[in-house]
Amino acid sequence: MRSIIKLENIVKKFYIGEPNELEILHGISLEVKAGEFVSIVGPSGSGKSTLMNMIGVLDRPTMR
Repeated sequence: MRSIIKLENIVKKFYIGEPNELEILHGISLEVKAGEFVSIVGPSGSGKSTLMNMIGVLDRPTMR
């Protein structure tokens, strides 16, 4: 089966003033194949919306 979504080692950091940064996604890898159903679950503030924005190409990962 072919992959329809594939993420490898995704990192997202937000800069909250020098020199502080807040890393939201810590090297996330995800593969969804054709025909699969996936749920993204977790507590408030865990990065679910950030991950969905990456999948939907509304946001970009932070370059390491």
